[in-house]
Amino acid sequence: LWLIKQILPIFYQQNSGHLVTIASIASYCSGRFAADYAATKHAILGLHNGLRQEIIADRKNINTTIIHPYAINTGLLQGFKPNPGFKVLDEGEVASR
Repeated sequence: LWLIKQILPIFYQQNSGHLVTIASIASYCSGRFAADYAATKHAILGLHNGLRQEIIADRKNINTTIIHPYAINTGLLQGFKPNPGFKVLDEGEVASR
C-alpha cells in the first residue's frame, strides 16, 4: 500500500504508467491451513480491481496487471494441505522450464 500511495499520484500527474500487482493463485482458491494467506491475497485482488476501476473512471492512461503465481513447493507451503485435484508444482521442475 505504501508504494501505491507514493507512485499512483505520479502516474496520475503524467497520465501514464503501469501498475503491476503480485497476488497468488490463493486469491481464487485456498487449501486447509492456508485461510489466512488466502485472505491476504484475496485482499490484494480486491485492492487491485478497485484501483483499476478508479483509473478507468478517471480516464487515465495507466495500465494495470495482476499476476497470480501458482503454488510451487517451497518453504512457504510447509503445512499446506491442498484440496483434492490441486497439484502443487515442484520447484525444480518449474525452474527447469
